[in-house]
This record gives sequence, C-alpha cells and structure tokens, in this order.
Amino acid sequence: MKKIAVFLFILMGLFSCQKQTIEPKASLNGEWRYVNKFSHSADYKCYICEDYDYEKAIYTLKINGNGTLTGRINLLIAESNYTFQETKVDLNSGSFSLNNFKILNKPWQTQNDTDYLKFINEVNTYWLTTTNGAQLYDELNLGSGNEFIKFVRKRQKKE
Repeated sequence: MKKIAVFLFILMGLFSCQKQTIEPKASLNGEWRYVNKFSHSADYKCYICEDYDYEKAIYTLKINGNGTLTGRINLLIAESNYTFQETKVDLNSGSFSLNNFKILNKPWQTQNDTDYLKFINEVNTYWLTTTNGAQLYDELNLGSGNEFIKFVRKRQKKE
C-alpha cells in the first residue's frame, strides 16, 4: 500500500511540474502603447480610464522575440536589447532589463520625454496580464522600485 501511495505522489508531482502553454517571449511580443506612470503606494480610480485613446499614444514599444525592441518616445526613435527572466511561480512576471539602449535620432524632447527615458532605463521587473474576456487590451507593466509604467496591446483575437 505504501508503494502505491509513493508512486501516486511521484506521478502527481510530475504532472504538476508540466510547462505551461504560454511562451513568455511570444506573450511579450507585439506593439505596446504607453498608458501612464503609476505608484504602488497610490490609490487610482482606474489605470486605463475611459478617456484613454490607444491611437493617440505617443510612446510605444515593439517587442520582438529575438531579444530586441524598438520604440518611439514622442519624436525620438529608440532601439535596445532586452533580457528577462520569468519567476518560477508565474511565467508572466519576473525580472526585465534593457541593454544597449540607444536613441537613433536627436529631435527636440519634452521634459515628459526625458522623465520617461530616465525611468525606462531603470526598469527591472515586468508583469503581464493577458485577457480572454470583454477587456480590449493585454497589459504590460514595467517597474522599478515603487513605481511602474503601464503599456497596453490590443487583445489578440482568437479565431
């Protein structure tokens, strides 16, 4: 009887350790549009409020599966390599960092652009929320310390 119990325990352990079907790199891929910067210590009525216009976002990130990303920061054009490592508990969160971040052009930039650039270069964590229901967007949060910037991607339609 003990042998059967041990066998079942081992069998349950094997099945519980199976890899989830979400591939982290594939789930991060795509064009992400900036929503705003938030603090974990503040209470917000909404993160993606009704007046948010996806088409008018002036900061974007396009994450590619090959470890590179490109971005627009208002008039600035940027490129970078990125690395991330998901947590063992949750494949949709973990560490995230930009490497070799470069601005490819030098137009005039606003104070908001400068603040955004400073923060995105300090980012060290990410968490991703993908939706299946009536929500319009998947959400990507890039954080550093007590603050994070939120990006959204139009939800992938499953056919």
